[in-house]
Amino acid sequence: DAKRQEFKDEPTEYRSMRKVLVRDLSPEKIIEIIAERFNIDKLMLKIKNSKGVKEAKAILCFALRKFCDLKCADICRILGSMGQANVSRLCALGAELIKEERYRNIVEEILAI
Repeated sequence: DAKRQEFKDEPTEYRSMRKVLVRDLSPEKIIEIIAERFNIDKLMLKIKNSKGVKEAKAILCFALRKFCDLKCADICRILGSMGQANVSRLCALGAELIKEERYRNIVEEILAI
């Protein structure tokens, strides 16, 4: 009884430690950041089968999906040069790439916007 009484009169307060991630960033702003960080022209991200930009496209697709709240079909319309299956594969690759130290700062830069 003494233990129950000890905590019965004590007021409690709930505090959530979660941070809300707003997913309304501009796709154009993310395209600019990716193009700048990879030192490529923005047009290269929209050209089908462009050489040497697969990792940039993968991180771009991942960022558009996660930070702009876009569906694969929406990303297809923005980039205009790939199908939904390819966008889905690139998103998965992008998720793996951002685990690497050299790409982690790109995501942090996008989140800082």
